[in-house]
Amino acid sequence: MNIATRSLLTAAFFAAIACAILATPQNQNPALGLAAKAQNAQVGNAAITDGATIYSGDYLSTGQNGSLFIRIGALSLELQASSSMHIYSAPYGAIAELDSGSVVYTTPGTLQNVVIVADDVRVTPTISTADMGRVRSEENTSE
Repeated sequence: MNIATRSLLTAAFFAAIACAILATPQNQNPALGLAAKAQNAQVGNAAITDGATIYSGDYLSTGQNGSLFIRIGALSLELQASSSMHIYSAPYGAIAELDSGSVVYTTPGTLQNVVIVADDVRVTPTISTADMGRVRSEENTSE
């Protein structure tokens, strides 16, 4: 094999690798947290399992007798039975938009925090104090 052919094959090889790397879809939403414990729970229309990654913008829901425990750094959220919410990344932690049902939150008392929006009400725990609470949406709740 002469030098010109070898150079041409080498260039074609590296061009193919570059095209493959550029063609690989990049995840538009960075990972937000993980599902620490999931029972009868979904992300979108798919079942979610323990250890699954949660992304900003995900729609999370639980069935009857279901629950979903989410860890976002030191924050934790538990979506309780027959509940649904959208979750978004925020510079300080997360925003949970509760559509129906209930969510329990725990904050560490550091700069990381969560804001929960339900029924046009915004719940914002105090940032410098460890906190725990439950927020329930009265709209679309059959409880």
